[in-house]
Amino acid sequence: MWVHRTSELLKANQIIAYCFELTRGTEHLRKFYEDFKGYITCDAYISYHVLGKENADAIIICGCMMHLRRRFVKSLSLINTKGLDCDTVEALPETKVLKLIGRIYDEDEPLKTLSADDRKVMREQRVRPLINELYEYLDSLDVTDPLTGDRMRDAIQYARNQKKYICRFLNDGNIPLDDGACERSIRPFTIGRNNWIACDSIVGAETAAIMYTIVETAKANKVNVYYYLRYLLEQVPKHLDGKSLDFLDDMLPWSDKYLIYEKSQTMSIPKLVLNENEYDTRPKTPRIRDGGNSQKLILIHDAATA
Repeated sequence: MWVHRTSELLKANQIIAYCFELTRGTEHLRKFYEDFKGYITCDAYISYHVLGKENADAIIICGCMMHLRRRFVKSLSLINTKGLDCDTVEALPETKVLKLIGRIYDEDEPLKTLSADDRKVMREQRVRPLINELYEYLDSLDVTDPLTGDRMRDAIQYARNQKKYICRFLNDGNIPLDDGACERSIRPFTIGRNNWIACDSIVGAETAAIMYTIVETAKANKVNVYYYLRYLLEQVPKHLDGKSLDFLDDMLPWSDKYLIYEKSQTMSIPKLVLNENEYDTRPKTPRIRDGGNSQKLILIHDAATA
């Protein structure tokens, strides 16, 4: 299941697209990004870099700081730190790298509220020096040292190889520091996957991709998913006999027609007005008149609570 989404920093309507393919090959990216021009933030998966080389005049591949960080976290997790004092742990190269990355995130996170142009300016002032400091330290590490573990050596080489891609987020305020937003969009599908273990058809997978695209895009644009699905089920059948697809603009969750529909639906819901004196959340102790009645009251109360 491939997932593509609009940058969370871009001041535009958010789109989250799920696409099922039989393979992880580059052909899917060639089809999906056939007319695309811009930046793609991703991990170091080779297919994205093949796509970038094939479309060097239109597509610029950007790296992900989160994937870089994970490799150093993994390396640190393999070190037995029991019995080591704080100074020794702080002196570990893994710890130093992670603290430097943490400082980068601390400076970049508050900039999300700014415009793209202002974010670019502030990144140049606050974030670029930290990126330079991070890579100066990484370049100072000796990967040929026999005391350097395989995981740490892999993390260092990965970071060095990804440097030019990682640093590209500094060139445009719309480029995120990592692809975390896309991974968060993948999470609902991976969690839900446990609920359809027996669903193994290609058509079923393609249908799931369509439904997740509709629902997650609606959620990303902060509309009511229930009303949006109902709106589609009411409106789309009216156009099935026609050949024009112009109506699809009105089917988008940010269209004026849908927003008017949602507002009309929410305003039609009757509001429940409660008398504060009559509404008390404290549980009532039933009066005991006789053994049979008191037992009956308790059973009804328990059943209602359950």
